[in-house]
Order: sequence, then structure tokens, then C-alpha cells
Amino acid sequence: MDWMDLHAYLTVAREKSISKASQVLHLSQPALTIRLQKLEQELGMPLLERNRRGVLPTRYGAAVLYHAAKAVEEMNSIRDTGKGEPENGKLRIGLAKPLGWTIFKPVLEQMHERFPNLPYNILSDDYKVILDLTGVGELDLAILPYFQPTPGLNAIPVHEDEMLLIGPGNAPSTSIHGEVAADILLRGKFILYYSNQPMRKLIDRVLLQLLGQMPEDIVEVNDLSIMLNLVSEGVGYTVLPTSHIYMTMTFYSTYYSGSELPSVLAHSSIPYLVYRLGKEYPTRMIHLIYPEASVSRKKIQSIAELFSTTPSLGIVREKASFS
Repeated sequence: MDWMDLHAYLTVAREKSISKASQVLHLSQPALTIRLQKLEQELGMPLLERNRRGVLPTRYGAAVLYHAAKAVEEMNSIRDTGKGEPENGKLRIGLAKPLGWTIFKPVLEQMHERFPNLPYNILSDDYKVILDLTGVGELDLAILPYFQPTPGLNAIPVHEDEMLLIGPGNAPSTSIHGEVAADILLRGKFILYYSNQPMRKLIDRVLLQLLGQMPEDIVEVNDLSIMLNLVSEGVGYTVLPTSHIYMTMTFYSTYYSGSELPSVLAHSSIPYLVYRLGKEYPTRMIHLIYPEASVSRKKIQSIAELFSTTPSLGIVREKASFS
């Protein structure tokens, strides 16, 4: 698939006109039409249709727009990469979204203390991108969940994610277990990740165990901040791991001075309630991974050990191994 065909499609969708788009792209209208027809043939679906408002995406075309925009953006990023100078000697760290900054922040602070002169770069991107870049040696280490044994990569478990039910700040701070609670929750709305996102499979398992069935009223979003804002505004509930609200859980860990956290966490400074589900519910393990042949192996293992000195915010059943 030619990325210029995608660029042409995006331009037509934006301009709502073949003639205007051809001027923007400096292509003749017949040449632009050929590009669009070629793209439709490759995808096996009609992308554009004419009506009174101009040339607009079809239902299928609208679904393709997001992916086309991402592909063009990635191609532009690749092209821009060659304009910069490569930086040698820096530790290249990858963080899988939406883990990102929050879970790595306390480790980074300790890393500054232990290795004050260590230069590094940080890349935050989707899980698959981070995994692939680590596998080909473009990242020295990465923090990510969902890891399966992969040839050429070593993995150290660093954090076990407890799954949590998150509700509006004015929700009842009572038990969420039992048939009565399940009936109440099933009548409400849930804000969840899209079904094609890796996190969603685990969330569905948790909901089925908690409620006995999936809720009917589900709003799907792909952004953590939007999800938490909707819950905070009273729209509904969600299910998330501790790492996705790491700073909130750090606050509660400090607030309760290291003692066992209660089953319902509420505070006037936090706009949502946190319901702890219990040890019988599924969890996920977050790993630090690095290339097997890495010359920075000892330093990477030292960084992995820093996770063991950060506060435990969830259930820990497996200890990290640094052998």
C-alpha cells in the first residue's frame, strides 16, 4: 500500500472536494482519482461518496480515516528521523502506554541518585512498538505488561498489577460483592477500553467474575485521561489496574502509612472512588525486558532492583529475580 495514496485520501476527506484536493496535492484530478480507486481496490471497500455537501467518507471510509492519519504521521516521523543526529552512549528506555511516566517516576528518581551521570532517552509508545524496538536492539530496556517469552529477550517481573473498580466520587462506599451490588452495577454505565485493546480482555474477565455477565451499557474510549474524567464526572464506572492510577494509589499507600489498604478508598482530594476487588481476581504482571546480548546487562539489572524498593501498591505474589 502506497502511503501517498493514504495521504491523498486524507486530503480529499479534509477538503471535501476532488478538485480542491488536487490543487493542494499538485496532482491532476485524473491522477488523484486513480490513486483513490487504487486504494479502494486494495482495501476492498468504497471510501468516498458524493452528496450535497461535497465528497465525504462512507461509513467504511470514516473507519479508515484514523488508521490512515496514523500511517501518514508515522511516515512523516520516519522521514524526519534522518534529519537528526544519532546520540551515542545513552541508555534508551521504552515505556508502554498507558503505563508511561507514573509507574516509572519513583524508579527514575532513584536512578538519578544511584547513577547521577547516566545519560538516557525515554520513548513512550504502544506496547507492540516498544516490544519490537527492544527486540531489534533499538531500546536497551523497556517496561511493559503482557510479555510472553521471546527469543533474544530477557524479562524480569517488577510489579504485579491489582485490578480495581473505579467509581464516581459520589458512589456508595459499600461492598461491591454480592447479587444486590451486581444488579445495581449492571444497571449503570461502564467506560472501558476498546475491545481490540490488550487491556480489555483482562477487564472483561474481571467484570464477568464480579457481575456474572457483561454490562449492556458500555462506552468505549482509547484514552486513560478521558476515561477517568468521565468516571469523575459521574458518567459511570470503569475497571483499571493499579499502574494506571499509580499516583493515586501512591497517595493512599502514604495516607494509610504502610498498613493494609481498606477495600474502598475515598478522599476529598480524589474525584473518584477506588474499590479493591481482592486476591481472587485476575492480575497482570509488569516486566522489565532487555535484549539478551545487551552490554548494559548489569546496569539494567540494577535498575530492575530499584522497583523492589518502591512502595507496593497492589498484590505481590511473585518476587523479581535478578539472576
